[in-house]
Amino acid sequence: IQTLKDLGVEAQFTGRNDITINGKKISGNAQAYLGGRVMHHGCILFDVDLTVLSRALETSKDVVDAKGVKSVRSRVDNILPNLPEKITVTEFADKILAHMKQKYPEMREYLFSDEELVAIEERRRKKFGSWTWNFGSNPTAEIVRERRYPAGKMQLFINTKKGVIEDISFFGTFFGVKSDLSEVQERLKGVKYSPSEVHEALASFDTTPYFAGFTVDELTDAIIG
Repeated sequence: IQTLKDLGVEAQFTGRNDITINGKKISGNAQAYLGGRVMHHGCILFDVDLTVLSRALETSKDVVDAKGVKSVRSRVDNILPNLPEKITVTEFADKILAHMKQKYPEMREYLFSDEELVAIEERRRKKFGSWTWNFGSNPTAEIVRERRYPAGKMQLFINTKKGVIEDISFFGTFFGVKSDLSEVQERLKGVKYSPSEVHEALASFDTTPYFAGFTVDELTDAIIG
């Protein structure tokens, strides 16, 4: 906020974690406390394509209502159009860093050693890149998916808990000689909500009587592709 003020822009800290200019959000932040550590992250909209951002924020046909986190849309703006004198994003970042160094003279840049970088990558591979970390600890979620294939359109309603399918329902314009999909539903209950696990479950029995003209790959794509 002080850096923007130095550049001739009045910004305000609003709500719990937003920075605004003329009532429009240009920065949002969040943080979490875990294991005696703090993780803080945020974004700064300097000169982004707001039309792309708007499309990204639109509710898509695939709606995931995760119970753990709620996100609220806000009117947004870029910093650049508000600057009396135009500068590049790199120059803006340098000015923020210069202000931080002035305010916190004890601050020092930390450079990771090669050994630390190797350890970080190993940690990422074993823990933070794993299915358990990314999906297994998730809260209950309700997922709605729609897909269209040569054999017909499919709409799915999926309930998961901790990354595992608890319930799944199929609707659409597909055909099959068996209209009772309970066997398919039971085969998928308790399966990890991951492409490989779903594909393996579907490949374990003949799905053709239920979904004529659909391949196992297409069914997997419809569920989680």
